[in-house]
Amino acid sequence: MGEVNLMIIFDEKKYAINLLNKTIQRDYIKWEDLLILAKYFRSLDKSEKQIRIELINFCINSNPNFNEVIFDKSISSAISKSEKQHLKLAHPVTVNKIEIETIRSLQNYNYEKILFVMLVISRHNKTSYNSNYYINYNLATILPYAKVYVSKSERDYIKHYLYEKKMIEAISPNTHYYMNGRDNFKLLYANDNSGSYVSVPDPIESVFFYPVFCEICGKEIGKKYHQRHEMCEDCYLNKRKDVFLFNAYR
Repeated sequence: MGEVNLMIIFDEKKYAINLLNKTIQRDYIKWEDLLILAKYFRSLDKSEKQIRIELINFCINSNPNFNEVIFDKSISSAISKSEKQHLKLAHPVTVNKIEIETIRSLQNYNYEKILFVMLVISRHNKTSYNSNYYINYNLATILPYAKVYVSKSERDYIKHYLYEKKMIEAISPNTHYYMNGRDNFKLLYANDNSGSYVSVPDPIESVFFYPVFCEICGKEIGKKYHQRHEMCEDCYLNKRKDVFLFNAYR
């Protein structure tokens, strides 16, 4: 089964409002959308009868071929699940120094960004009843958030590399994630035994909060996105001076 590029929804309230405001015709209606809408309507203190009416209206507006009888089971399931699940809202996420040091041990900037983004996503979505950190999206979905763009074969290599480095651990596949084209693995580098080092106010922009370190002296530097190098100003100037002197005496 090929990889499916799924969108990660960090703020279900915004997503629900966007769904309702856009009259996009869809060939199919995702059950996940019905669940998010059900949770949104429930947050507005609507009764289950009102939620059902709202969901049916959404389906009618979204798909002219909508059949209420066929979708009855999906709608009922979404309403039932919405009673047990809260609407997920975007919130700040912190990453600690031990985690940053572990991520930096790879000494590969693209791989580091991937691990950082994976940790932010996992921590943002983490439930309080589970002490472990998991990621339930494939790399094709995660990489754009890390600003890393590679081929499928390179994605497979990255995944294997992270397994070999014991950064992630494959979890036994289950039907839900397989059918939705998702990977399911545990993050082994997550560590809750340290204070906050990096604060990420918006998980969508998480990669821009990954601290950048000088590739020569290791000093933390502020990221300047027009730069093609990862050096502090002193090391960059010294390197330019060395290059100038080398060329001058050739």
